[in-house]
Amino acid sequence: MTIEVGSDVLSIALSNNGMQIVSGSRDKSVRVWDASSGIELKVLNGHTNWVTSVAISNNSAQIVSGSHDKSTW
Repeated sequence: MTIEVGSDVLSIALSNNGMQIVSGSRDKSVRVWDASSGIELKVLNGHTNWVTSVAISNNSAQIVSGSHDKSTW
């Protein structure tokens, strides 16, 4: 399956249960995807520069991201 993000993806993370994929992109967004269908579930905005790292907590309840804007969300 190919997931069309619309921007260069710089980082990805897979949830422990394998149900969600999180991506960080050059378009400054963090996106959450359904891993089985490729459907975009949520777009998280707030960074003002490329998102270069993403991670998901062990229970899949929290996402953290880092960016070239030197902030974390």
